[in-house]
Amino acid sequence: MTEPTRAWRPRITGPFWTPANAVTLSRVPLALISIAFLVSGARVPALVFMVIALLTDTVDGAVARWSGIASDWGKVLDPLGDKLVVVVLGLTLVLIDQMPAWFWALLVGRDLIVGGGALAIIMARNVVPEADVTGKVSTVLLSVYLLRQAFWPQVGYGIPALDRVGLDPLGCLTLAALLVSTLLYVRRGARAWSEPKEASE
Repeated sequence: MTEPTRAWRPRITGPFWTPANAVTLSRVPLALISIAFLVSGARVPALVFMVIALLTDTVDGAVARWSGIASDWGKVLDPLGDKLVVVVLGLTLVLIDQMPAWFWALLVGRDLIVGGGALAIIMARNVVPEADVTGKVSTVLLSVYLLRQAFWPQVGYGIPALDRVGLDPLGCLTLAALLVSTLLYVRRGARAWSEPKEASE
């Protein structure tokens, strides 16, 4: 007699409420407070809150290692927090003319591709994708660029080609890193998609 096939369902393992995840979850409200100060013209508290928000991207990993409590939720919440901060801060910079709208649209499109691909892999292959070195480097560069544009905006440095697109050398370097990391993510995603699906226990 054939053994009944067990129903498969996507699985994110580990506890949700951990010290590291609490740090990760604080990123978005901290960024929103910073943006509110920035729009109101209070630059010093805006800078302080934004730096703290960006530092949570490093602190949460250190807290996870220190506490010895890790879960797949952290792998989901960390990039999700990054994406929400980028979308909201980027839109704010566009509205106050400190970042080109096309660059923000590209960031949103990239996040949709990466986020949608990660969700598809979780649902179809029961695997939570992890960021690689190129993804982490592009995230750091993007954080530095957004922080610089929020408080010390630069456009082009007098270089005609860069002036036309509204980016300075740091913006171009950030754009290149984002494109490379996205292409590598798509390649890794295709490999993960082709691997056998893990069954639920």
